[in-house]
Amino acid sequence: MTPAQSILATDPLPNQALLQALKIVGDSWSILIVKVLLTSSARFNQLKDQVPDITNTMLSSRLKYLQIKGILNRRVLNTSPVAVEYNLTPLGRGLEPIITSIQDFADRYLD
Repeated sequence: MTPAQSILATDPLPNQALLQALKIVGDSWSILIVKVLLTSSARFNQLKDQVPDITNTMLSSRLKYLQIKGILNRRVLNTSPVAVEYNLTPLGRGLEPIITSIQDFADRYLD
């Protein structure tokens, strides 16, 4: 038995943690949103401008989902009119090396 087969034989749910992580941030919209927020906090329209082709509905949906999963914070600003700002949590910031690796791969092999 190879080491990989041994691990799979003893792990009742192989790759379960990886599958859970991919459910949270495995779609392209979430990755692009997090990539924008790695540079600074942003409001809804700023995110919309920086994430190409995303609809308002999809952006709103992904922001709510990422907030529920602890990837980003939503902060209501005391302004008139009221504004909302999004920023990454420490958990969200932990995605930086992964997003950097994906960007490096894209730059190297897909351009």
